[in-house]
Amino acid sequence: MNPMLHPIFVHFPIALGFLVPLLIVWSLIQFRKDEKNANQLWITVVIPLTMMVLFTILAIMAGDNAHEVLEKYMDEKPIKSHEEFADIFSMVLYITTGLSYFIFLFKERRRFLFMNVTLVFSLAVMGLGMITGKSGGEVVHKFDAPQYMIKAIKDGALDRLGKHSHDEKEETSEHEKQETKEKK
Repeated sequence: MNPMLHPIFVHFPIALGFLVPLLIVWSLIQFRKDEKNANQLWITVVIPLTMMVLFTILAIMAGDNAHEVLEKYMDEKPIKSHEEFADIFSMVLYITTGLSYFIFLFKERRRFLFMNVTLVFSLAVMGLGMITGKSGGEVVHKFDAPQYMIKAIKDGALDRLGKHSHDEKEETSEHEKQETKEKK
């Protein structure tokens, strides 16, 4: 996936991360008023969480490719730190989204409890999204990743993206062929 898509995809989970806790609070208030329509109401939470998961997966895929390109041009420490935050964020997001789906299986009393648990997890997702976003912002603004990405593009690094492991195999094969010829 094109690493240039990372900045586009990454903003959706962060923005939705602020929206989901508000939707859960609204659902909890409405649930108290009308428990019978709780499933219909809870869909307003499940859909944004599912969208967050999809955009997070896309952001991680593009980000991994950006890392592969940038590691040859800049210090890896800030990128690694950002990746670690992103991994924690995504794991907590996946758990939160799974919880949101399980709520449909419970009766009213348990459903309300799990809605509250999901709220706590969604607040953690929001906080982790802020931390991950901040570390990504530092990679961009403090460590000037766009400058290095432009240099990488000029050097043709995007054209070689994902090919270096294949090229290494070819080089090894060529080296093995050369050794075989020398032995004969």
